[in-house]
Amino acid sequence: MNPCEEEFTIENHKHKFAVWAVGRAASVKDQRFSVESAKKLIDHINLQEYIDKPDCLPDNFDTIHDTWCESLIKKSIEIFDKKNSPEKISYGVAAKLINVYLKTILVCGGYHEHEKVKKIHPPIDRLLLTELAKKDDSPLKKIWKEYAEKGWSKFDSADYQVVIRSVKDFVQSKALYTIESFWTGHQ
Repeated sequence: MNPCEEEFTIENHKHKFAVWAVGRAASVKDQRFSVESAKKLIDHINLQEYIDKPDCLPDNFDTIHDTWCESLIKKSIEIFDKKNSPEKISYGVAAKLINVYLKTILVCGGYHEHEKVKKIHPPIDRLLLTELAKKDDSPLKKIWKEYAEKGWSKFDSADYQVVIRSVKDFVQSKALYTIESFWTGHQ
């Protein structure tokens, strides 16, 4: 094997695919960045250590998720070329990077029934929030509408926390990813 080539393993393959998915999903009009930048960000917080290891997810997921988001925001300042990229990513974009990655490797990777995986935050976007605003008749409808109008890529930490708390209230004891039954991005 060429010493410059990375050994091909299914874990490497999953990581590369998840990074590609993240780079596509989290890049928005005012915050465009390459898949290469997405990889640098994901590698910075070592999310690949959870590939096929849902038991290793932290028990305090919400706290570590916030730490990861803040770390990604700081790292984005270092890695972006200011001519073609934003100065830094928003909290909403950082959360989307993490959530899409973990969804790809764990939720859709066959671990969706694992208790720790059920606590992974779903990717939040305008399509999900808009559909919830249309179809949910609960008091949360106002929150879905307000944050759909604001746009997930403009979320700061406080905005994101309101939406995730609302997701938890909506799904109650079910896995958080089940709210994605309202996501229309697949159509």
